[in-house]
Amino acid sequence: MKPPENHDAYLALAAEIAEHDRRYYVDAEPTISDYEYDQRAAALRAAEEAHPDWVVSWSPSQRVGVDLSATITAVPLSGFAKVVREVPMLSLDNTYDEAELDAFHERVMKGLGGADVEYVIEPKIDGFGIELTYQKGVFTLGATRGDGRVGEDVTANLRTVRGLPLKLSDEVDLVVRGEVFMRRDDFRRINEEREAAGDEPFKNPRNLAAGSIKLLDPRQVAERPMHAILYEVVDGEQMARSHWEILRLIGELGLPVSAHNTRVGSREALHQAVESWSEERRDALPFDVDGLVIKVSSFDQRSELGATSKFPRWAIAYKFPARQVTTVVQGLGINVGRTGAVTPVAMLEPV
Repeated sequence: MKPPENHDAYLALAAEIAEHDRRYYVDAEPTISDYEYDQRAAALRAAEEAHPDWVVSWSPSQRVGVDLSATITAVPLSGFAKVVREVPMLSLDNTYDEAELDAFHERVMKGLGGADVEYVIEPKIDGFGIELTYQKGVFTLGATRGDGRVGEDVTANLRTVRGLPLKLSDEVDLVVRGEVFMRRDDFRRINEEREAAGDEPFKNPRNLAAGSIKLLDPRQVAERPMHAILYEVVDGEQMARSHWEILRLIGELGLPVSAHNTRVGSREALHQAVESWSEERRDALPFDVDGLVIKVSSFDQRSELGATSKFPRWAIAYKFPARQVTTVVQGLGINVGRTGAVTPVAMLEPV
């Protein structure tokens, strides 16, 4: 494939490759072969080497750690700048059984004066909370959740997450929130490589994803395959009338949205949806989930319900029961802390 001969053709090729990235990393449904992709990537790289002034910030070559970026260098950060957000990322109240779920529904119904309500149910991914800002459709800022009000600027690291588009399909201004996570198969592979090298394995996928996003060198972040799912738009009522519609819209913009989201309109349907998430269904997912998030869909009803100082009244997290297994204590060890405190440590047989 010949390199593009003008800037418009270059932009079209960059957009085409970005779309193929989305189909591969988000939809898991590639529409061209690896060879065809590589041909396009080589043409893009040749054009950018010949015309550095053509390069745009959302080009696939601008991701750290991908083959397209052979001529791109990433400088390790000296620290993360603080990001103060106007709309805080609130925590969710938790519920653990059907009785508490009924109590949440009753509170919603009371707050809405008995009006009909539609809930959106989303898998609660065991990942690391993020917030992304797009200006005129271009990714400009990525931040951690932090304490909800103040996070850290991890834009360079989030640019390495291949499923997050650097440019949306429309030139919109958007602030969207979600989770970065690691798939279980990638986590196992990384731990196998660490153990073979004599290094201590990581504890779980969630901690590895969180630690990776906080690394100061984006080149190290790029070595760890991570994914993202987005689920909430700040001031989404400016774009649509309901959360369900927002999920559809951001999916059309090219952002990764869970394929397992559902909506229900009654207490009975809510219980059926929760009960459908058996251990077998959860284990069939390629990533860890620790519950479900249940949200009132209508933005008008959300406004009517409001929020406490800590939690929105229109959403709740239904946490799955903790799994319990039996193991064997193989021995006891002693851990001496920095202050000299001695703590016994049980050595357990892995299960």
